[in-house]
Amino acid sequence: MADLIEMREEAAAPGLAIYANAPSISMASLTWTRASGEDMLDSAIRLGGVLLYVNAVRVHDVDGIQTATSDPCGFLDDLVAAMDGHGPDRFQTTEIPGHPGDWVVWAVPC
Repeated sequence: MADLIEMREEAAAPGLAIYANAPSISMASLTWTRASGEDMLDSAIRLGGVLLYVNAVRVHDVDGIQTATSDPCGFLDDLVAAMDGHGPDRFQTTEIPGHPGDWVVWAVPC
């Protein structure tokens, strides 16, 4: 069963405003591979000498709830658990060229 995250129509948390001018990495500049099926992707980037594993899971809205279309490895559930109630009710999404849909993307050290 897909993991559910309650959807909230509010803007991003006010504390994140300090990152408004953070450097941006284009999703098109990364080499994406399918992690598992059609709805999960992974890649890697190096940031300041640290290799980061980048995960993406496709999401859609079901009755106002942001839902993973498929997450057999439980990555989105792990992300929610890692936030331990300190994260948003709904994650910001992005588009990944060549992979239709809305994607939640996060990175962790390798």
